[in-house]
Amino acid sequence: MDRLKVIESHLLSRCNKHTPETILTTLSQRYSVTGTQKPYLVLESTEGISEPIQIPKNKYDPTKTKSTFRKSIKETINSQNLFINKVRLLENKPNDILQSDQLPKKLRKLSKKIPKFEYFMNLNKLWNVYISELLNDKQSPINSQTVGAKLSSCEFVGAHIQCVFNICPDFVGLEGIIVWDSKEYYLICIPRRTDGKGSLRERVGGMRKIPKKGARFKFKAPIEDSYIEFEIIGDRMNVRSVDRSNKKFKSHNVDDINL
Repeated sequence: MDRLKVIESHLLSRCNKHTPETILTTLSQRYSVTGTQKPYLVLESTEGISEPIQIPKNKYDPTKTKSTFRKSIKETINSQNLFINKVRLLENKPNDILQSDQLPKKLRKLSKKIPKFEYFMNLNKLWNVYISELLNDKQSPINSQTVGAKLSSCEFVGAHIQCVFNICPDFVGLEGIIVWDSKEYYLICIPRRTDGKGSLRERVGGMRKIPKKGARFKFKAPIEDSYIEFEIIGDRMNVRSVDRSNKKFKSHNVDDINL
């Protein structure tokens, strides 16, 4: 008997109406095309679907998430600019109008759409822990080459940076927490100036897009028991954070950096 039919033979032998001879005959014709037991497929007729079923898109679709995030950034910056323009049009506005309840109701509602620096302070704390564990690795020695290699491929979202040079002087001196690391710019959230000084845009705070091209940024990273200040050359960081994590940066002299 075929060894592949042992289980079927055992099941048929449990039935009283089957003898060993009938079992052999049944199994020999079971998978035979010319036997009495023909293989068949049972199908049930249907009327079909009158309307196509709309399959909802996955809400975790990365393409949809990225487009939604970009739309949110655009709406936030537009709300900031609209708020600043409307405050400038107010007549006889006091210097502390942003810190008081003298704003009209519409402007108060619009000001709530502007993100605050305090919202991202916990993100900065997480980044400090992350960068501290990354740089203070006991398995690798701490020197300029190892630290530079780690910083060139690390994540900067959550870092507190300051723009020290830019081809556009309006960006020089801005500091805040990085919310998004794009290929061409850093999106940071800057704190509001509460001393009544500075421009209206500085007193409003919120999001700022700082281009990387022609810019330099500085930040502090905890190494051992102290903080060391590093500088980012924006022209060398025109890479997406996803691609930068897999890219190998080599240490060599360059002559095209305008310091």
